[in-house]
Amino acid sequence: MSTEATSPPVFPDAPVYDPHDLEFIVTSLELGALDLTDKPNRTFIFDELLSAANDINRGAPLVDEKDAQIVLPFLKFLKRVPNSGRREKLYVLK
Repeated sequence: MSTEATSPPVFPDAPVYDPHDLEFIVTSLELGALDLTDKPNRTFIFDELLSAANDINRGAPLVDEKDAQIVLPFLKFLKRVPNSGRREKLYVLK
């Protein structure tokens, strides 16, 4: 008979997210934008934002590009840079 007590894990398992969950998508994009903003007024394109969001979500589902495109115009923390002269749209944190 063992006298060792079983203890609960120090860190519980990470929650499982649905990749189409609005809160998951918005939070991932916000964290990605924060990660890309290494100086004030740093601009980035959508592909950089999506890549940064998915890099932060190691082990979690990836944010779908189509879902992110749908949510993008409604994000309060991002602002589109007008007249950037580039084919890709530029974004900056507000």
